[in-house]
Amino acid sequence: AEAGNFLSDQFGFNAFFNALDIPNGQATVRTFETSNRLIAFFGRANFIIDDTYFLSTAVRREGSSRFGVDNKWGLFYSVSAGADITNIVEIPHFNELKLRVSYGQTGQDAPASGLSRLRYGPTGRFFLVGGVDGAYVPSYGPVSNANPDLKWEVKSEINFGIDFAMLDNRLTGSLDYFMSNTEDLLLEVTVPVPPNPTQLKWLNVGELSNKGFEAALNYHAIRGGDLNWTTGLTFSTAETILEKFTTGQEERSNVGAPGLNDTPIIRLKEGRPIGEIWGWKFAGIGNNGEWLFYDINGNVVTTDGITTDDRQVIGNGIPDFEIGWTNIVNYKNWDFSMFWRGAFGHDLVNSFNIFHLSPSFIASRNVIKGTAETGLTQAPRFSSYQV
Repeated sequence: AEAGNFLSDQFGFNAFFNALDIPNGQATVRTFETSNRLIAFFGRANFIIDDTYFLSTAVRREGSSRFGVDNKWGLFYSVSAGADITNIVEIPHFNELKLRVSYGQTGQDAPASGLSRLRYGPTGRFFLVGGVDGAYVPSYGPVSNANPDLKWEVKSEINFGIDFAMLDNRLTGSLDYFMSNTEDLLLEVTVPVPPNPTQLKWLNVGELSNKGFEAALNYHAIRGGDLNWTTGLTFSTAETILEKFTTGQEERSNVGAPGLNDTPIIRLKEGRPIGEIWGWKFAGIGNNGEWLFYDINGNVVTTDGITTDDRQVIGNGIPDFEIGWTNIVNYKNWDFSMFWRGAFGHDLVNSFNIFHLSPSFIASRNVIKGTAETGLTQAPRFSSYQV
């Protein structure tokens, strides 16, 4: 419960009813209860032959009350195999060289309860005259659309890997290449009203594919005695493609207020990578302080000559690769560790500059120094200038 506007600061929470917000219809009270049930059956078998050959398989049957009537259950399985080559043939300087391959599926539960059902809840309140005279009465309406077909999001992945140890186990590491496919993506999307009672609905909307490479190396630079030092490097790269997107929407994630609510900056399109930044290509600032952009044909035009059809890919927010560096130092009873991480090859949108690098703000609030230096005379526009 939340309310304010007390006659005196002496009132404590024991006199909460004295808040004038309550009779004025400005207080808020929130209560909720939710429940869901998740049931799982799991079985796994491992086989090891001569400490050289390895085989593992697993099956998982899961049921969630959050999905539609006929789609509450999912069946997921995995299988993996490997072999330690150093137990078969002698390889100089290698203490271990294990080859492995695996394939498996996992299921993603819905993020909340009731998403597959038509639910009603408070959608506001109004002041009622007559009947209950002078009272604020809550109004009720649909808050979610029914979707009896809502089902598990399923991710399938195949992985090829190598684990190794060298130089008397001083140098260890692993290399992995993976390919995955995610089907029946769970996403809340905008739907038309009517025929739907409300605008938002949870659907299984599409399919993603993902592939990448990961490497990890660890080296025991100092080993034994009072001082030990281990340093490690990690490297990873991945690319995600939107294979299917059944909603028909190509653009999502708007710049927002003030004034740019209908300005998408992220594009989702079948057959294209996830993370594409979508907008106009900046060409400069004109002599009169106007924005200049490149149209789809490469011509320089002003805001009067640019259209939504001239938008194009102006960046991608997903890194090309990531690197990590770890160091762990132990000296007697003392230990020290640090981890550095870097992401490379991606683009960032300076959303702060979209609004505040604008002449319209100079007279009304504090702005950054560059606002006056740009020479702009027009309202904010999003383009590659802010990427």
